[in-house]
Amino acid sequence: MICKIEISNRIYLILQIKNILEYNIRMITYTRYLYNFDDVTKSFIISVLNKDLEQSYFWAFEMYYSGFTDNIFKTCLFLYKNTYVFRKALNEKFEFEYQQWKLNDDPIHLATIIKNLINQNISITRFIKTFLKYKKVKDEPRKAPSMKFLYASRGEITEYENVSFISGHNYRLLKFNAKYQVRREFDELFKPSNNSVDELCENWLYNASRSPIWLKRIHSCNGEVNHETKQVNFASLLDEDEFHNSYDFEPDEQSLDVQNTLVGNNACNKLDLYYLCKFYGGVLG
Repeated sequence: MICKIEISNRIYLILQIKNILEYNIRMITYTRYLYNFDDVTKSFIISVLNKDLEQSYFWAFEMYYSGFTDNIFKTCLFLYKNTYVFRKALNEKFEFEYQQWKLNDDPIHLATIIKNLINQNISITRFIKTFLKYKKVKDEPRKAPSMKFLYASRGEITEYENVSFISGHNYRLLKFNAKYQVRREFDELFKPSNNSVDELCENWLYNASRSPIWLKRIHSCNGEVNHETKQVNFASLLDEDEFHNSYDFEPDEQSLDVQNTLVGNNACNKLDLYYLCKFYGGVLG
């Protein structure tokens, strides 16, 4: 039974990540700082492939503190099995960190997994074969992957924790906490996000209600989500005022720079299959 459950979970995660990368069929779901969940997942994958530890932490904890805790752990484990030079011993250590997190709910275990992903050799051919179904590709020769297991420190991740709200002044938080722009390098290879500045400004609260963190905030102020009208309704004007005073980021009042950070730059350099291989050490057959 355990094996069947594990296989079922793995198949579900494969389909979920493939949907995000290939089809982007999920409804727009805004995270704690009003990024689109699908964009955050893609940005995390790109940052890990680029061995950028700070950005990898940022995107991972954007998911984690939005309430998608189990999802980001499973994404890391799935990426290791399908994008790296695989070592059974390291995979077992990753699984151990995941199980420890289930026991103590400590985000340091997620940081430790990510830190070790950054330290390992990528096999871009495995990524291409899994997600793009292109078989005539191979990895360039490289040195053996690192055998050393690294542990993240508490000080490395404190800046990614949820920040305190400032009643009536929360519109300021995005400017300082939406630190990185959404990554768009995969837009030529996979379906681009259907998010937009207009969507962000006009429908942010309904889209945010799909995240656990925002749904909890809505309910704390006696709000309910109406999926037929695509609105969030509050029991009274006082409840609505309480919500907006406590949590409203006012995305329509943000600068264009902040809005573009959340939505992404469609004019950035895109990777096609050839440049994906060239950039990450693969050779097309």
